[in-house]
Order: sequence, then C-alpha cells, then structure tokens
Amino acid sequence: IHVYLFFSYASYYGFLKQQFPNFPTRRAIFVETDIELAVYAHWGDHIAEDLRHEVAHGYLHAAIPNLPLWLDEGLAEYFEVGFSRKGLNQTHLDLLNAQIDLAAWQPDLDRLEQLASAAEMSQLDYAEAWAWVHYLLNSDDDKANLLTGYLADLRQATTANRLGTRIEKRLAAPQLALVEHIQMLR
Repeated sequence: IHVYLFFSYASYYGFLKQQFPNFPTRRAIFVETDIELAVYAHWGDHIAEDLRHEVAHGYLHAAIPNLPLWLDEGLAEYFEVGFSRKGLNQTHLDLLNAQIDLAAWQPDLDRLEQLASAAEMSQLDYAEAWAWVHYLLNSDDDKANLLTGYLADLRQATTANRLGTRIEKRLAAPQLALVEHIQMLR
C-alpha cells in the first residue's frame, strides 16, 4: 500500500482535482488500480484516524478483492478509531442512538448488502455498517466467527453467500439484537 501524504489541504485538494476529478471531496481517499493500492491524505487534525481508515481499505482489498462495499466501509470505520477504543466509533454510536430514540431508523442489512457505490451510502449507512461489524466482533457467543468465516470464504472464492444470510441462520432476531447492542453501548 502506497501512502501519499500532502503537507496541506490545498496541495492535496489540487492533486485530487487534477488526478481524480470525479472523486468526492474527502479528507483522505483510497484508490485501487490495476498496479497499485494507494492512500492519499493531507496533514491535519484527523490524520491518524484518516490513515487508519484508508489503510484498512488497502489491507482489505489486498487480501479480499471482492469484499462487499458495506462491509469494506464497516470494517474501515471500525478500525479507524484505534486499537484502544476496541472499534467503538462514538460518532456513529451517537447518530444511531439518536435515530433509535426518534424511531427513525431500523437496521436493514439486506439494503446495505445491495449498495454498489460509496456515492449511494449516507452517513447513516456508514454508521449501520460499523454497527454490524462492532456487534459481530464484540459480542458474546462467538459471533466473530460469523464475520471471520465469511471473510475467509470470500478470500477463497470469488463469491460467497451473503453475510446477512449467515447471520439470519444463526440469530433469531438479528435486527433487534443489533439495536439492543447499540443501546447497551450508550
């Protein structure tokens, strides 16, 4: 993974507009080409978080090129907060709890699994993707094996049945379990 770090936002933004004019404006980006996995970022207050997030994409794409978008983002959001936080992304947690309190959101893994472009993902989608990853990796009953087994299967084959299908076979009410997990983390 090649990391290109710009001294200023202006130089970073100028480079992006020239090299990747159709990319959305972000503090950092991951770019996969036929010859390179690259992260582009600029020095700033969020550099550690940005690099953890984008480099996570790089490692994931190097190991599992066919990773579903929602899971790619959920894992990157999980790892961006740093090891000491154990994947707890407070911004996402606060957003989801606020939506739950307003009865404005329910988990919908089937919908997440249909997303094909990052441009389709809202902040709430990123938060939900993070929540599924956090729930699976930080819950009892060995739920982490659902995720790690799925990742291993994806790595071995070009396709694997949906993670949502595996979760539904293992858990009676996965959406309710996710909401309870989110509320427990308050």
